[in-house]
Amino acid sequence: FDCYAFSASAGQRITADLKSDEFDAYLSLHAGGRCEDDVLKTNDDGGGGSDARLTSTLSAAGAYSLRATSLSGRETGAYRITLAAAPPAPPLSTAPIRIGATVTGALTSTDLILDDDIFADCYTFEGRG
Repeated sequence: FDCYAFSASAGQRITADLKSDEFDAYLSLHAGGRCEDDVLKTNDDGGGGSDARLTSTLSAAGAYSLRATSLSGRETGAYRITLAAAPPAPPLSTAPIRIGATVTGALTSTDLILDDDIFADCYTFEGRG
């Protein structure tokens, strides 16, 4: 694997892409400036096809690293890695739901997008202790 270190500020949102025409890309984000540090997030196919993409909101200021590697052992070849600032996540909006109720919904391109590029709807309810 190859390791790339970068610095970020608390709350900064980033997107990293690993693309290769020669192997199945696998990308991991690590706390600290070394790829042996704690793994925060991994991705295999989020970039479409066999490319990897991950988006993350970084909780603390400091050093981070990206590990560029292949999904399977002993794969080699050229690749491109890109690190970019991602737009802030949209504010979380919720809709109420009651216990025992059924809500019909639809995931659309205007919904909340989670850090893994997944659309989401969020519902809240109150329980009793």
